[in-house]
Amino acid sequence: MCDDTGNRIIRRIFCEYVINLDGGSKGFVSQTMKAVIDAKNIVSTIEQTIEQTNIILREKAQEREKKELVKAEKDLEAKKLDKVLFNYSHLIPAFI
Repeated sequence: MCDDTGNRIIRRIFCEYVINLDGGSKGFVSQTMKAVIDAKNIVSTIEQTIEQTNIILREKAQEREKKELVKAEKDLEAKKLDKVLFNYSHLIPAFI
């Protein structure tokens, strides 16, 4: 009466449980199994959406980190240039 292929554990539990409740109504079992499969599909879709969102968030974080790194490198170069200019600023009046 109950198909025991694919999703065996869930099917077996629902078949045995619903048959006992409903006195063996095949239609009710079938509808219940369809509802379970639909629910599993919804959960699967939600899980995929979460994974895709996590991938996007990781990519955004990497982009943000890269931008921060570039900015930090530019700031470091600017500080080095300021230091060089400060160290040699006493020579500038001699050339003017």
